[in-house]
Amino acid sequence: MYWNNLSDFIAMGNHGVYVWGSFFACAAALCLEWVLIKSQRRSIVRQIRRAATIQHINQKPPAVSKDAS
Repeated sequence: MYWNNLSDFIAMGNHGVYVWGSFFACAAALCLEWVLIKSQRRSIVRQIRRAATIQHINQKPPAVSKDAS
């Protein structure tokens, strides 16, 4: 398609509302998905670190033998 000016491009043959509405809805959904994935990853990493710290704290130190060598 060829448009004579910017307003024709934005109007998209009188379908601009649907075209641009769909475009921005898709862009918003992708941005929201990125934010939610980033937040979920941060939460999972925090849980793993917390579990590793608890496991490290709960480990018993190795037994020391008292050999009279």
